[in-house]
Amino acid sequence: MPLTTEVLYRALHWGGVAIIVAVCGWATWQQAVSPTDYPPGLLAWVALVAVLGFAWCVVDAVRNNPRRTALRMWVVFGLVLGLVQAIGRFRGVDHELTAPLTIIGASAYGVAGFAFTERIGLSVAAFSTVTFIAARWNYMDNVLAALTAATVFAGGASAALIVDRLRRSASDVETAVARAWREREQASREQAAAEAQQGWDGLVHDKVLGALLLAGRSKSAIERDAARELAQDAIDALDGDDPRRAQAGRVDPGAEASGPAYEVDLRAHATHTAARWGLGLRWSGPSTTGQIRADRGLALREATEQAITNVAQHAGVAHVAVEVRRDPHEVVAIVRDRGVGFDVGADRGRHRGIALAIEGRASRVGGAALVESAPGAGTTVTIRMPVAQSPGDLSSGSGGRSLGPEASPTVTWRDRSFLPVYRMAALSLSAQTLSALRIADAFRSLAVLVGGLLVVIGAFLIIAFAPLRHRRWSVAASLLASTVAFVSTLNIVDPARGGWSYWFVGAMTAVIAGSGLRWGPVWSTVLLLSVVGGIPAAHLVRLGTVAPGPLADTVLQVVAFFVAATAVRRSLDNASASIAAAGIDAGQARVLLATAEETRRVAQSRIHELGYAVKDQLRLVAGPSPLSAADRRECLALESCARDVLVAGPMLTPELVAAVARCRANGIRVVLSADRGETDWIAVFVASLLDTLSGAAPGAVVRALWRPDGRGRLGSISVVGGMPSGDLQSGDQSLREVRSGGADGEGVIVEMTHDGESVLITFTRQGQASRADESLETGQSPG
Repeated sequence: MPLTTEVLYRALHWGGVAIIVAVCGWATWQQAVSPTDYPPGLLAWVALVAVLGFAWCVVDAVRNNPRRTALRMWVVFGLVLGLVQAIGRFRGVDHELTAPLTIIGASAYGVAGFAFTERIGLSVAAFSTVTFIAARWNYMDNVLAALTAATVFAGGASAALIVDRLRRSASDVETAVARAWREREQASREQAAAEAQQGWDGLVHDKVLGALLLAGRSKSAIERDAARELAQDAIDALDGDDPRRAQAGRVDPGAEASGPAYEVDLRAHATHTAARWGLGLRWSGPSTTGQIRADRGLALREATEQAITNVAQHAGVAHVAVEVRRDPHEVVAIVRDRGVGFDVGADRGRHRGIALAIEGRASRVGGAALVESAPGAGTTVTIRMPVAQSPGDLSSGSGGRSLGPEASPTVTWRDRSFLPVYRMAALSLSAQTLSALRIADAFRSLAVLVGGLLVVIGAFLIIAFAPLRHRRWSVAASLLASTVAFVSTLNIVDPARGGWSYWFVGAMTAVIAGSGLRWGPVWSTVLLLSVVGGIPAAHLVRLGTVAPGPLADTVLQVVAFFVAATAVRRSLDNASASIAAAGIDAGQARVLLATAEETRRVAQSRIHELGYAVKDQLRLVAGPSPLSAADRRECLALESCARDVLVAGPMLTPELVAAVARCRANGIRVVLSADRGETDWIAVFVASLLDTLSGAAPGAVVRALWRPDGRGRLGSISVVGGMPSGDLQSGDQSLREVRSGGADGEGVIVEMTHDGESVLITFTRQGQASRADESLETGQSPG
């Protein structure tokens, strides 16, 4: 759970309740083992108010009251009790032990930093210090009273400062998470726009190519009318400046792109499309999709229509069969024909529109499409569309792959922000040291006292300020410091009396808190157990029993500081993890945003290129005038040209377009295909293709595939049938040369092999080819 302000406040509310329980228990224990002489009825009233105040604090914690009213009232209650103790100067059996009202009053500075603000928390710590000195002045050595006051102020100030740092951490988390969500939202919007644009790209492909092909093949008035209607649709599509607006009305009113489910009448749409192309339709299965998410229903309808259109354009048959299956989980549409078929793997360039118009439509909304075909065996297109309403999310984009770095426990808080807390701990430790030296006669050995002081001071300095990479130093310091409580208790002249003779408890509290905050709970737990267990163990050795007074005066405070430090460290680690996760989310969103922007840019570019090439001819087709034989030939030529724009845009240049047109006019079949992306060496490829086309003979089939695979292979040109004339036909059957042309100066290796029937030219990056050759020589795989 991220460390937001709400989460932090809930934790601090319950932390405040825990502090109240601890100090009230401490005060009760202290009164039991060393009673303080209070006026009759005072403790009863204090107990009643404390119970009511505690109940109020629990209610506020359950409600997570942002005003912290109950804790604020408790702070006032604690300050009043401290003031009462200071004015009444009530004494206990052992006046060196802390009085119960003072103990309860100490809870005020423990929660003031959260109940109010950092400044008020520091002010409460100062006021508590004043009341503490006043309550003990002349009852104990005044210097010791001042040093005690210093430790009281250091504790209260540390609490206020830590709460302020936690508030800042929570604010940092909220800022990071909010930024990540903004970027995710922006990426989501851009991705939706890109998908709409890409879908519109497929729609233009369907309408433009379909209109030109139908017009070029039209031989009857019915076919001419169908071509005119489709051409007008294509013109409207090319003129639509917003694909999302242009798609409006193509789904039921009120159905959002990925929102409410609605029902699609697939049979009606399929019947209309088949009739437009003059195909007979054989239908089996239900006529409609049933309830399906709007965008998926639209994609299924359009993919089915395009599959029927492909049958009319390429299969050479008079009938098409459509079967629909549906169950509670998915709808399946199967379009079959018994036409000429094609080799799906070998003829990708010519039939690349299938991926654009059918497979792309299905995959963009969570569906899938499978095209099965073989020469002479017909074609089967299976489109599967899930019915479920799960729209997916950014994190599962790109096939579920992670788009950013994996989560790591990045620490986003730094020691420098806690320097004021360490200074307070150093102030408290200094007061403990001076107090111990002040009462040196209370110890059996001055050497043991000084040794214990040096160990604690050294351990604190290492634990609080050593670089985090030197963990061994911290471990060694912790192990050494864990002996202090037992040895120092043995060194006390009278272990049964409390007071400053137990100086090491306050000193170890600073060490334990610093260890828990900087190094984690393991060694701070060891240090805590050394104090909690070391004192009673030393009592048993020296006294034969455990003295309850000193134990009550010491153990609870060290446990409270340990719990607080551990909780703070856990909260900070939580904040770090939350910020790191938010950063990863933001990184993934940026990647998606860049991908979506590029997808949208490419789709818009393709539409503009297509519109420039064919719009005039489409207007002619959409007009009332009949088409001449020359017009129909021009339509077929432009259909081929438009297909080239869609599937081979990166390689097209004016010279190549003109050369391809001349070849097709001379009876040479040219199939082009180019992946978008890496184009640094495409100029070399195009130059070779121009040379190949210039020498190709009528009847030849020229296939040019530009498909960089990231491992050095760039593409290939093949000629089957009519062999090229000139140099390509004569000479060695295998030629290899290096041509320059890469953006970084790297060459391209062009290899040509030929026989009497065909020519194959391959293109490989020079460095990659060399590595591949070396791998082959050593028997290793180049990949």
